Amino acid sequence: MPGEGSIACGFFVTTLLQDMDLNINRRKLAICASSEMMKSLVPHQPLLNLSNLSYASFANTMQNAGKGVYIIGLDFHTGFILHDGTDTWFIHSNYINRKGVVKELLENSAALQASKTKWVVSISTDRIFIERWLKI
Repeated sequence: MPGEGSIACGFFVTTLLQDMDLNINRRKLAICASSEMMKSLVPHQPLLNLSNLSYASFANTMQNAGKGVYIIGLDFHTGFILHDGTDTWFIHSNYINRKGVVKELLENSAALQASKTKWVVSISTDRIFIERWLKI
C-alpha cells in the first residue's frame, strides 16, 4: 500500500523508470553508482557537476534550469529533481528517519543539503531518452 514499507533509493529511481515502460536492467542500474546509472540512461549527455556550489547556489541553479525532470546523484543517494514551472522538488526514497518516498521542496531537503556530491542530468529534455522511452 502507498505510504507503507521502504525502498532503496536506486531501486526507487529504476523501478519508476521501468514502470514508465522504459526497457532497462533495473536491478543492475539500481545497485551501481548513481553516476553510472545516469550515464547508462543518457550516455551521450554529459553529467553536470554542481558539487562545488554552495547549497544556495545549487538550489538557484536548479530553479533556473527550467521546467523538467532530472536525475541527481549524491554522495550515497539518488533521486529525481522535478521543476514544475514554479517550484523545484526533490523526489526520493528518504533515508533520513526512514521516511520512505517523499516529495519535498528542494530548499528543504536535508538529504540534498548533507551531500557534498551533486551530479545532475536531465531526462525530460533529452531527445534520445524520450524516443527510447516512447519507442519512436
